[in-house]
Amino acid sequence: MTHLRSSNNMRLADRQDPKNPGSGAPFDELRTFYFWKGRVALYGILKALGIGPGDDVVVPGFTCVVVPQAVRFAGARPIYVDICEETFNLDANQLRSVLTPNTKAIIVQHTFGLAADVEAIKSIAVPRGIKIIEDCAHSMGTLYHGAWLGTLGDAAYFSTQWTKPITTGLGGIAVTRDPEIAKGLAAFEQETISPSFREKCALYVQCRIHQAFFRPSIYWTARDTLRLLARMGLFVGSNSSEELSGLKPDGYEKRMGPLQLRQLKTQMAGLRASCDHRIRAAQAYEELINQIGLTGPTVLEGTEPVMLRYPVLVSDKPRTLDAARRARIEIGEWFVSPLHPLTEGLEQLGYRPGECPIAEEISRRVINLPTHTGVDAATIARIGEFLRNTEGVRCGQVRAQEPVPSYRLANKHFS
Repeated sequence: MTHLRSSNNMRLADRQDPKNPGSGAPFDELRTFYFWKGRVALYGILKALGIGPGDDVVVPGFTCVVVPQAVRFAGARPIYVDICEETFNLDANQLRSVLTPNTKAIIVQHTFGLAADVEAIKSIAVPRGIKIIEDCAHSMGTLYHGAWLGTLGDAAYFSTQWTKPITTGLGGIAVTRDPEIAKGLAAFEQETISPSFREKCALYVQCRIHQAFFRPSIYWTARDTLRLLARMGLFVGSNSSEELSGLKPDGYEKRMGPLQLRQLKTQMAGLRASCDHRIRAAQAYEELINQIGLTGPTVLEGTEPVMLRYPVLVSDKPRTLDAARRARIEIGEWFVSPLHPLTEGLEQLGYRPGECPIAEEISRRVINLPTHTGVDAATIARIGEFLRNTEGVRCGQVRAQEPVPSYRLANKHFS
């Protein structure tokens, strides 16, 4: 498998769907279905594929807990496979060893917006009649040999949660070209319930607050406050206590509400600009970490990533995150374990400690840097100086060049 360091000079404005020139949307020609959350979209796809008790579904051992939970809620068994250290994505070379006669689908996650090796995975899955479900919760706008992620498998799902390029507060989108899968998704969508009046109102208020007040400098305060409010039932959070404990919440099968649909339509018009901004941010981070001597992501040859977050490996993750909190620097913790955000009790979801050693090691070392539209040259320069000077970040590498001020590197991409 060939890898190249990212040199992403292509702007999303230059990208067009090869089958729909000028569209610029990842799923213009697909049948599309809208749900309350991305995990519900995944659950709907599993149901549409007829996956249930007695079936196995392969899941990368470096994902959010809601992914294997959706598999379990469908009645199937999640089977975990380790990741590639360079790309943070499912390792196709280990795939054959986890397949069983009951394997019905493989969930191909494009972590952080980095494309997984879809062709290598399909070469194993397709001859066996195993379905490919693309997990595009981190990726909207990434190209794989000229094709949009989300159009390469039998079905795919996207997330429009708070942190995503297109955000409706919460939300999930399922897409497919397959008429039979579309028929199953349509039937599932009919069975879903509408968000309650209280949920709609709460989400509306949250979206307005997020748009008006969220800034990188208040990231830690905002994160802690929202998590507290979610535990108190005053905020519509991403994860419920039931899900984190392995239980299917009441009202899980829920569709997207009118407010979310209106926001989605409005924000799709800004997708190109949002993704173009993320590309520039990733380019700036790449130069910074190369100069500092840190390890960042490697991308597959022939892919053009739009990165949701920019992952970096550090020597002491807890120390780095603690320093970032004190310095009011927005740095993320994804993922803290193979089944984020769980740090214990993974066995209840069928994960055996040591089953995915690379994912476990990466979880102990990876942090991620923001690429959203609230990040400007000054923010990136500040993050660069933090990484350059904070104890616990450096892994002992030697700089290959004389240091250039972080602000100068950042300004080059945001001038």
